[in-house]
Amino acid sequence: MLAYGSIEEQNPRYRLNICFQWVTVINHQTGQNLSFNCLSRFVS
Repeated sequence: MLAYGSIEEQNPRYRLNICFQWVTVINHQTGQNLSFNCLSRFVS
């Protein structure tokens, strides 16, 4: 589930997709802080 390594380098859009899925899963456990953290990492 947290395996975004080679794919993210090949497909920027797909890596954002994985980011959103990852955020959705983690969001229920940890809160929205991680969602911002993840998005800022992938967008910038």
